[in-house]
Amino acid sequence: MTTSLSASADAALLARSCGHFADTEVLGSVGSTNQYLLDQKLVGLARPKLVWTHEQPAGRGRRGRSWVGQAQHSLMFSMQFLRQARIAAVDGLPPIPLYGLPIAVGVALAETLAQYAPELQLKWPNDLLRSGRKFGGILIETRHRIMSINNRPGFQPVHPWQLEQVVIGVGLNLYLDESWRQSIGQPACGLFDTATYPLRATIAAQLALALNDAWLQFQIHGLESVLPRWQNWDALAGQPVRVLDAERVLFEGVALGLSPTGTLLVRTSAGQQEVSFGDVSVRSTT
Repeated sequence: MTTSLSASADAALLARSCGHFADTEVLGSVGSTNQYLLDQKLVGLARPKLVWTHEQPAGRGRRGRSWVGQAQHSLMFSMQFLRQARIAAVDGLPPIPLYGLPIAVGVALAETLAQYAPELQLKWPNDLLRSGRKFGGILIETRHRIMSINNRPGFQPVHPWQLEQVVIGVGLNLYLDESWRQSIGQPACGLFDTATYPLRATIAAQLALALNDAWLQFQIHGLESVLPRWQNWDALAGQPVRVLDAERVLFEGVALGLSPTGTLLVRTSAGQQEVSFGDVSVRSTT
C-alpha cells in the first residue's frame, strides 16, 4: 500500500469515487477548508461538495483551537451540505434543528475507520481516539441566508425560507512520527502505526460517502438511530470526568452516556448534570 498519488491523480480518483453524489475539489494548500467553503458564494441549493487539501496552515478545531497536520501524513477535508429550512414554524412544521449532528458525524466516521483500527473510540462530542490518544477531530460550522422565492410576477407571497450551509471539517492524523507527536503537546497518535497505509484519496472517498449517508439519515430520523450506535464507541461511558470552561473546572462526576438530544450526562455529588454542545471541554480523570 502507498500513502498518496500526485495531486491530479488524487483529484481524479476522488471524482470517480464521489461523482455520483458530490462535487469534489483537491487543493494543494489552503488556510482552512472550512473557511474556503464558507467564503464561497451561495447561489441556491446544490449537491454536496467535498474540498480536500494537502496542506492547511490555518486549520481550525473546536473552541478556537488550531489544527495543524503533518502534510504528507494527514487527511484534511471539509464537506458542504445545503438545505432549505423554514425560519419559523409554518403549517405546524417547526424548523429542523441541527443539534446532535456532531454525534451523527462522529459515529459515521468511527464506523468507517474501524476497518483500519477496530479499537478506536469516540470522545464526546466527536474526537476520534486510539488507546486514549486523539488522532482526529471534527468542526461543524453553519451559515444562513434568507431566500426570497416570491419575487417573480404571478407568484403569490409565500413564507420566507433560509438557505442553510452546513460545513463539516475533518482532520485526521494518519501517521505521526515521534518528533511530530512530541511537538503537539497533548496525547496524540495516528490512525495507523506505520507510514504505509491505503491511498489517502481512497480513505477520503470512503468518509465522504459515510458523511453523505449520515446527513441524509439525520434529515429524516435525527439522532434516533444514531444514539444506540454511539454506545459502541463511547470512550467516556462510566468514566470519571471533569467538565471545564477554558481551564476553570465547572464540576466533576461520572459520565453516563448521552441524552436523547446528544448532550452528555454526568452524575455528580449534586445530582445529574447535562453538558450541552458549546465552548466547554470534557476530560477523563482516570
